[in-house]
Amino acid sequence: MSDILKLLDKAPIWKTLTQTPKQIAELEARVAALEAKPREAEHLHTCGQCGQPASVTAVRDHPTFGVFGKKIRTITCQAGHAIEYDWKPE
Repeated sequence: MSDILKLLDKAPIWKTLTQTPKQIAELEARVAALEAKPREAEHLHTCGQCGQPASVTAVRDHPTFGVFGKKIRTITCQAGHAIEYDWKPE
């Protein structure tokens, strides 16, 4: 039996197979930690000028490309800084 184990220890695939259960356990722990975190809203923004939280305050059709679905989005922070940018909803 010990001879077989010695032969298996020399095979690269055997080393991979012996490490697999540990890797699976580590990955399962990482997935569980990620799933336990509260999910942040996907459209949260931060003001580039002052770093305060910002949110979408207006969305309107683009004057030229509105017929193609393009919009202009206005983001305003708590300090009142506003920025507009082109946005195409997916």
